[in-house]
Amino acid sequence: MGVLDVIVISLTLLGFIWGFRKGLIGIIVVVVGLFTTIVLVDAFSEPLSHFFVKVGVSENSSYGVSLLSILLVCFLVFSVIYFLLKSLVDMFRIGWINKTLGAFVGAWVIFVFLGAILFFFSKIPFIGFKKHIDSSLIAKYSYQHAKDLMSLSGTQEKIEQSIQESIK
Repeated sequence: MGVLDVIVISLTLLGFIWGFRKGLIGIIVVVVGLFTTIVLVDAFSEPLSHFFVKVGVSENSSYGVSLLSILLVCFLVFSVIYFLLKSLVDMFRIGWINKTLGAFVGAWVIFVFLGAILFFFSKIPFIGFKKHIDSSLIAKYSYQHAKDLMSLSGTQEKIEQSIQESIK
């Protein structure tokens, strides 16, 4: 077991603890909120930036203000959703199921996220990071798991294309 395996195991265990503390509902709200925020920032940061310029914000800081505005609104909306769902779970007294399932889902989310990071670094040709992944047991499984999930959405090709364009 190499250093990369120890890092993946340690962070996955932290994901297990994080998931247990947040519960399944908390993990789902965080993941959905993250993806929703990314989509909203991509779709609305530019138009909102132009709006802020019209109301008097300097052009240099308008994009940052629009980004922070979207992040703040998403944070508030998903915090309210989380607290409503959490109170519903508490009302039915199924908190232990929520926490147990949250622990496993939290570990899985972190495991896949680490695999995505490993995948990204493995595609940068001048780093030579792929050989470290191939010599690892657990990191290789995390990498393959994330790669399989990314291929379902087409993300794998987009990452490879982006890296190739930035190298040129």
